Amino acid sequence: MAFCLFLTFIVRLLHACCLAIVSVVAAQAPEGDRLSVKSFEAAIAFSQTLSQWCFVTIGATVLVLLQSSFHRPVKAYARRSYLCFVPAWACLVFSIYNGTKAQRVYLAYLLNTVTTLEGARLRMNSYMGWQIVWMEFGLAWFIPWLLVVLVWWLSDH
Repeated sequence: MAFCLFLTFIVRLLHACCLAIVSVVAAQAPEGDRLSVKSFEAAIAFSQTLSQWCFVTIGATVLVLLQSSFHRPVKAYARRSYLCFVPAWACLVFSIYNGTKAQRVYLAYLLNTVTTLEGARLRMNSYMGWQIVWMEFGLAWFIPWLLVVLVWWLSDH
């Protein structure tokens, strides 16, 4: 639990730093680009939220494995269902990685004069699209585990 709180703190701190940079740069942006900067802010906030949900999901599933009051399944099929966590975690990590790449594109747009608005928008759309896809894949891996545990719980209780 403390680890999840620590990760949430770090993510929120990075988000606050990005917003501080944005407010300084947006004040200096031409009037036509301000709408674009606001659009990027909204996209980065969404990406940040997805990354936070990925961290929370990873932390919660680790807690499921480590909690001491957990009744371990006796049947092998129920125990093997926990192997679904490994690809789910990998997919969620890829989602977080793509979210981080999207945030880097945004910072490059703000801090690098060579980066164009159109180029940044295209790259950010790509990274955020992959972030969503990997998060969906990761969450989909938990469905078989949930179904097996539900069947095990109903049959043993």
